[in-house]
Amino acid sequence: MIGSAPRQWARRAARAVVRRRRTANGPALRTAIPTDHDSGPIDLLAAGLPAIDWAGRDVERPSYRHKLHESKRRKLLLDAEGHRQRVWAFNDKLAGLQLATDLGVATPTAIADVSVVDDLDWDKLPERFVLKPFQGAASRATFLLCRTGAGFRDLMDGGFKSQDDIVGAARDLVDRGLVSARFCVEELLSPRTELLDRIAQPDDFKVFCFWDRPIVVMQRRLGGRPDQSAWRFKFWNSAWEDLGPVKYPDRCDPTLEAPAGGEEIVEAAARIGRQLAIPFVRLDFYDTDRGAVFGEVTPHPGPPERWDPKVDEILGRQWEHAEVRLLAAGIAPNEPKP
Repeated sequence: MIGSAPRQWARRAARAVVRRRRTANGPALRTAIPTDHDSGPIDLLAAGLPAIDWAGRDVERPSYRHKLHESKRRKLLLDAEGHRQRVWAFNDKLAGLQLATDLGVATPTAIADVSVVDDLDWDKLPERFVLKPFQGAASRATFLLCRTGAGFRDLMDGGFKSQDDIVGAARDLVDRGLVSARFCVEELLSPRTELLDRIAQPDDFKVFCFWDRPIVVMQRRLGGRPDQSAWRFKFWNSAWEDLGPVKYPDRCDPTLEAPAGGEEIVEAAARIGRQLAIPFVRLDFYDTDRGAVFGEVTPHPGPPERWDPKVDEILGRQWEHAEVRLLAAGIAPNEPKP
């Protein structure tokens, strides 16, 4: 209807004036959550964020989920301009492992890599190993394999697979463009000794790092069944305090043990994040019988990335603050594509 847009704009402007008047003599809304001694584990995620007043400015709340989608769009736009965010050079599994090694962080032992999975010489592989694509997400085409009889038991889902089953599943994901054609083989890590009677593979600790600040750690324990509903999760702040069911509430398990090398994981994540100099990256580690071991660099964690609203907001603010800190330091996270 003609004239509706100007009227809507006028109503919005009027509401903004009312909000400013209401807050003129009252406490200003703040983007920073107090972090005094009474703060809970979630509130402490906001430690280090500046207190910025935003009352009456028609500013929507920050959101990690929105920033993640924005980053995905930015990647496409940068690709079109012949540029990339530097972090993507390390999304390649071997490049990420080499970065960790160069920074003195423990990594799994590399066994083999092939241009296509069909070229793999299965007879030369050990009794236990991991097969994974060089590039991929959401654990697609990742197999944790132990020889048994004429095939393998896959610790990802507990199922028995033949060599043909594995190659066929990997090839299908390659053909669909979901993972790279190139694959690598590395050692299958073992859990720390005191957990061997409960789990067959180490827990996975995924650190949400905003430049050089590890903020949230997501612990994942595989259930050894094909159904991902068997996976269990626990969420921690960097002080290894339980955040509660802030994501996957139907699968959070408060009984999961903290890693033996918790401080080591957080320190290593900060070291790698500082080197990558990117506003956000997820860094994956394993809690093993030889301590914390680095897994991979994940610039864009796969869906669903739906968090508790309070945590989503804090992580969104951490992302924006990391962007501003990089700008203030004169560090550009982008580079021409090679």
